[in-house]
Amino acid sequence: MLKRRLKEPFGKAGLIVAVVALVFAMLGGAYAATNNGGGKATASAKQGKQGKQGKPGKTGPAGPAGAPGAKGDAGAPGTNGSNGAPGATGKSVVTSTAPVGTGAGKCVAGGTKFEVEGSGTSEIVCNGKNGTTGFAQQLPSGESLQGEWSLAGTAAGGFQEFWATVNFPFELSAVPTGYVIGPEEGEGEPNEAAVVEEGKCTGTAVNPGAAAGHLCVFAAVEANIFAIAFKQATEGGEAPTAHGFSVVALTTASANSAVQARGSWAVTAE
Repeated sequence: MLKRRLKEPFGKAGLIVAVVALVFAMLGGAYAATNNGGGKATASAKQGKQGKQGKPGKTGPAGPAGAPGAKGDAGAPGTNGSNGAPGATGKSVVTSTAPVGTGAGKCVAGGTKFEVEGSGTSEIVCNGKNGTTGFAQQLPSGESLQGEWSLAGTAAGGFQEFWATVNFPFELSAVPTGYVIGPEEGEGEPNEAAVVEEGKCTGTAVNPGAAAGHLCVFAAVEANIFAIAFKQATEGGEAPTAHGFSVVALTTASANSAVQARGSWAVTAE
């Protein structure tokens, strides 16, 4: 009956609190009595063991960059560096006359030998051979010349001659054999003279050609002309010369008629 009466006023929780309070009250009284009496403490609290340190947590993300700091003051100028050591004295190039002759290390027309002082190695520069003059008095054999010719005038009525004269830039070693090729044979397309004269004249009035030892005169345009022939202006002959040629255009056109002819020519030295 006593046990029941203790539980009812406090309940289980109240009972536990009361018991704990009673124990602490008794211990406190004993501790106070011991200290007040000047005696030594008969009991001491023991310190518990320290627990293990936990693992470090993960590093957090980097924070935003801070604002730039103020510009620092300019540093003092540095001192001048010391002068470098002088370089080695250079070597001169020594020149001398190259030996004259043929073969390695010689010059046919003389020259100069160059050597760096003390190197023992040299280079030779030879003089060029004397060349011939660039002016040719005669056209070399097999070489060709090309050009143009023209004549024009007004007919006086009846038979009349109109002349055109061409001088070669270079004299020929021999008088060439001349041919006159009319527009129907040589204008704009392969001319018939190449067949008639067995290839002695080739090409057209646009691009005339001649075999060695021959002169070919192409008439590209003729107006009021019935014939064109070679005629020497000074000697009266009817052939070209080694210096050039003249052609005469013959007409019987009526008075005040326009007379004209033009074309090209080619000659090849024998």
